[in-house]
Amino acid sequence: MKVGIKVYSNNERIDYAMRASEFMDFIEVMAVPDTDFSAFKKVSKPIVIHAPHMSFSCNPADKSLVEHNVRCIKDAVNAADILGSDRIVLHPGHILSGDCSAMQAIKVISDNFDRRMLLENLPQARGETDTIFRSPSEIKSLLDATGCGLCLDFGHACASAAQMGVPYKPFLEQISDLKPGHFHICGGWIKNLMDSHISLFDGNYPLDYFKNLMPRGAWVTMETPQDLETQKKEYRLMKI
Repeated sequence: MKVGIKVYSNNERIDYAMRASEFMDFIEVMAVPDTDFSAFKKVSKPIVIHAPHMSFSCNPADKSLVEHNVRCIKDAVNAADILGSDRIVLHPGHILSGDCSAMQAIKVISDNFDRRMLLENLPQARGETDTIFRSPSEIKSLLDATGCGLCLDFGHACASAAQMGVPYKPFLEQISDLKPGHFHICGGWIKNLMDSHISLFDGNYPLDYFKNLMPRGAWVTMETPQDLETQKKEYRLMKI
């Protein structure tokens, strides 16, 4: 198993990334628009790219934001090219208005397709019907339509199972059957309706169960608070 952490490209975390790379296997970089991605060439370990998401007003499902969405995707692809990344994690989006649809997400992603793209499963953001990539059937449909791979976020999946009122283990196993190419993990509470991004040592997520769902050689990003000593311990925990 390869274990890494995530940092944002615009928050002066390059020094943290360099220190973490001394013991992490890779670094995942959120490709915030209008930042200098080349600074991360200093990091000695492989880089995974995460495309901007709704925190940066990027929602591929929203037709009214198509120019911005395309720019965000192209920024992520450019960052991957600069840093030699072979994985680009992308949120496919949410249905937040009448301008949004799964078909729009498929069009934007397909028109700007890159073989390195991995779509990340999402929980609902604001309402019960706002997701297009939550259930196993929705995930399979969008993967088939775009040709992209899958990033399985365990926290998102557990939140989605809680939102839908279904047992989380068969839910996770159905998503795992779709052969994810990358994984995200954090600490959290199994019945919470949203993921928490807390330390692996907090909450009640069944980490050993999560680890058993990942194939040998899997790459998993720890989306946990950035404290170097704690993340060292979390790294060791994941490696056991």
